[in-house]
Amino acid sequence: VAFGLSNAEVAQTMSHVEKGIAISGSGKAVYHTWSDGIDDTGGMNNSKTTSQTDLSVAYTGVTDNGLTIGVKSTILLSHDGVSNGLDNDGYKFSLAGDWGSIRTGDSTAGDDYAVDGTDVLYDRFTLSTAATGLSSTLMDDHWLNKSDHNTITYTSPNFSNFVLGISYDDAGTESNADTIEAGFSYSTTAGGLGIDISAGMRSASKSNDEDNTSADASASSFGATLSTDRISFTIAANSLEQDATLDTSDVDVSNTSMGISYSTTDSVTVAASYLTAEDGETDDEYSEVGASVTYTIATGLETGITYQTFGVTDASAPNADGDGTYTTFFLKASF
Repeated sequence: VAFGLSNAEVAQTMSHVEKGIAISGSGKAVYHTWSDGIDDTGGMNNSKTTSQTDLSVAYTGVTDNGLTIGVKSTILLSHDGVSNGLDNDGYKFSLAGDWGSIRTGDSTAGDDYAVDGTDVLYDRFTLSTAATGLSSTLMDDHWLNKSDHNTITYTSPNFSNFVLGISYDDAGTESNADTIEAGFSYSTTAGGLGIDISAGMRSASKSNDEDNTSADASASSFGATLSTDRISFTIAANSLEQDATLDTSDVDVSNTSMGISYSTTDSVTVAASYLTAEDGETDDEYSEVGASVTYTIATGLETGITYQTFGVTDASAPNADGDGTYTTFFLKASF
């Protein structure tokens, strides 16, 4: 008996909904090793191991009038040899129909359509700010959806291969962090070549009143991907401008990136990427070249390696050695 109804009555009440529950997850072990300009002292070294497990539960139901109901939640457990972490790694509730879809959760329309050439790598890592002398912001791949706030997002139906989306991100009492994100994608084919074009933007502002000075932030992402059945090539440009009242200082950073991926066989994929970024406020510069190889051992089991090399120009210390490399080996099982 539930809510005063018998089990039979509950079953009858839900009989008009086609229901499906899916459970998925993975476990991953990673060995990291890197080189940088920091001297190893006090027992420090340039390697570590990490392990991650995640579990995702998703529900999908279709009502008799064609409305699709979706709920999904993902939990991530990570351990890096020093500390453990348990996080809600994703959640959403959605309603969809011929008119499009509305969802709440921790993802945004801007991030949905952000483009980054380094995404072709299996995993991407950066050196620490202490090692490079640069801000972590400058070394980011893009600057959309960089919060864990709850959002509400509308996504349009497909109009002649165009899909549009817009999100409102409510930061709660931090009204200066409320943001609006929007984006679109366009997909087509020509002579067997797949063409995908996407763009996203983020805007945040704080009004000028007796308690606050005015502040604004804007981020954008634009890129395109060309693909065949085995090869894909992506090129992208990203930028962020932000007033000091929304951060510790004014921010004016941008990057361009490109990546190529090639499936040599059904079980082996090789990829390479290049990213270059600059800081308009500090004149710092950052570049990164990466390559990865992924091998599928069996269904749901894969392994591989990613190698990255970094070039750093710290305008405040032009003779400092901030260059470095980063290598990761991984083994991952999924179900």
